[in-house]
Amino acid sequence: ATMKMWGETKKTAADFFGPLKFAGKNVVHIAHAKVKEDGDVRRVVPNIPGSTYDTIMQSCDLVGYYTTTNNKHILTFDLSDTVTAKNCAGIAPIVIPDVMNMAGLLTGVIEETKAALIARAKNQEQGLEVVAKWTQAAEKAKDPNALYEQVSSAGLPSDVKRSVWFAIVQTLAKRGFAWNAEVKAFDKVKP
Repeated sequence: ATMKMWGETKKTAADFFGPLKFAGKNVVHIAHAKVKEDGDVRRVVPNIPGSTYDTIMQSCDLVGYYTTTNNKHILTFDLSDTVTAKNCAGIAPIVIPDVMNMAGLLTGVIEETKAALIARAKNQEQGLEVVAKWTQAAEKAKDPNALYEQVSSAGLPSDVKRSVWFAIVQTLAKRGFAWNAEVKAFDKVKP
């Protein structure tokens, strides 16, 4: 296969799968695996050649690996030192039942993934609202140093707290205040 052919394949895939995703359809790609060696490190990756690999990996919410562990068939979405995977929904490894009892297995995985992505988007939206609220407080604060105590005692989740604090420091920097981490206070910067 030539590079030109893989480029055409990539375009064809984008033309086909783009409208499906836009229409809210779920697409399941199934590929063989191959072992990729990098020095002494051996890693299992989907056997998708060329730049098509990057296109598919970027478009997927989940990338799983089907294997056997202790005589049980396992589908895992967890990245490891030896397996390339993607688990944006935090799905635990799944023990695959026999073929006669597999009905609905992927449907359940897809629904769990959608629910996790919706929850994540909602949390991010709420986090952005909290950051916006604190940014406005920093824009209007008569005593910038009071914000440090207010943020510390607000009970914010640590990731939101970091974002809020970053926004406050940036906002106050525009107002001429610099955060002094040693004394945990804002200093007025001389013009």
